[in-house]
This record gives sequence, structure tokens and C-alpha cells, in this order.
Amino acid sequence: MVRFGHLGCSEGRQPCVKTTKVFLLDDNPSVTRMVAEYLQQRGGYEVRVENDSLCAIQVAKEFRPDVAILDVCMPGKDGREVAGEFKGDPLLKETAIIFLSGQFLPEDKRIQDGVAYLPKPFLLTTLERVMEVVLSGHLSAGGDQVVTTAGG
Repeated sequence: MVRFGHLGCSEGRQPCVKTTKVFLLDDNPSVTRMVAEYLQQRGGYEVRVENDSLCAIQVAKEFRPDVAILDVCMPGKDGREVAGEFKGDPLLKETAIIFLSGQFLPEDKRIQDGVAYLPKPFLLTTLERVMEVVLSGHLSAGGDQVVTTAGG
């Protein structure tokens, strides 16, 4: 497990700004590294990376993220299974979910348990905008989704 993160404020030196906790699950380490480094450079994010879907829930429970970015197709458990475990866990059920997948098909637009879906390849700026929308509450947990394209 790799951990990147903005850990908060120094006492008395700067005003505290809420840090958004992002859990990133993808079996491709180059994807997790790229996203984590981007968010770290942007500031205001604490990122926990996991590349093994079988360890995802344990790591997420320890981290307690605001948003989880989950790859859909992975060995072990797929992102849909992991999202279902999030929604069934008292510590994680309020976590916003964003699905990533390189196998986007039009009929995949209705993914249960997800509030947003972003097809690969994606722009990092687009991912950040989707995170902002999801976290601002403009999407309901009842299945409304952001579906966007790589150029969006």
C-alpha cells in the first residue's frame, strides 16, 4: 500500500482547511500513482492508495474516506462488489463513490451503488471536477450519476 497525503495544518501557523480524504482503488499502479500525485500537488487532499481489491475494505475502514474512486474491472473483487461492501458497512456507507473503467459501454450508465462514473482514459482535471460535484451533494445516493468522456 502506498500512502500519499496532505496531513493537515501546523498548530498556530496556518488556518485549518478541511482535507478531503480520497481512497483510490485500481489494480494498475501507474493509474493510482498518477492520480495520487496529481491530487497531492493540488493540495487539500489526503489520498490512500490500494491496488489489491481484496484488501480494500480493511484499508478503507482504517482510513474512513470522504470519496472512493474504484476501478470497475479488477482481479479478486470488482469495483461494484467493493462499492456494495462500502454501502453495507456502517463506517463507510456515507462515502461517495466514483467508478472508473476502461470498458465503458452505453448500457453501463446505470451502475447500482455508484453516484458517478468516469470512463478511462480520463483527464485528471475532469476527475477532480467529478469529485467536487459528488462531494458538494449535487448528486444523490439514489443513483444519479455523472457520466462524462475523456475530453470532458
